[in-house]
Amino acid sequence: MVIPMTLLRCCILLVVIGLSAIHVPAQPSAGPPSHAGVNRDLVGSHVLPRYHRLKEAARDLARRSEVLCTEDTADGLDLTRRSYHELMGAWMGVQHLLFGPVETASRAERLYFWPEAH
Repeated sequence: MVIPMTLLRCCILLVVIGLSAIHVPAQPSAGPPSHAGVNRDLVGSHVLPRYHRLKEAARDLARRSEVLCTEDTADGLDLTRRSYHELMGAWMGVQHLLFGPVETASRAERLYFWPEAH
């Protein structure tokens, strides 16, 4: 079976590109990462940014709700609904973090059932 040169070149090129994508560390690892380092990285890159988004979304919903109560318009209602959905999206980003302050005074459960009917 004869393989055309263009097909052979394409296959070689794909293999070279695939091999260049493999990450090989320059030095062997000094050992497993420390728990403190992993926790610090997770808090800085995952936990705090998501809680910051939740806080900002809650503030935005509070502002929109205040405006809606004083200026009852269809646009205001639409903006308030969007803010609510943003807040719930932000909550979905942190609901798996069931430790720390969110557990104080059943805050997580209060968010699950908010707004409550009285």
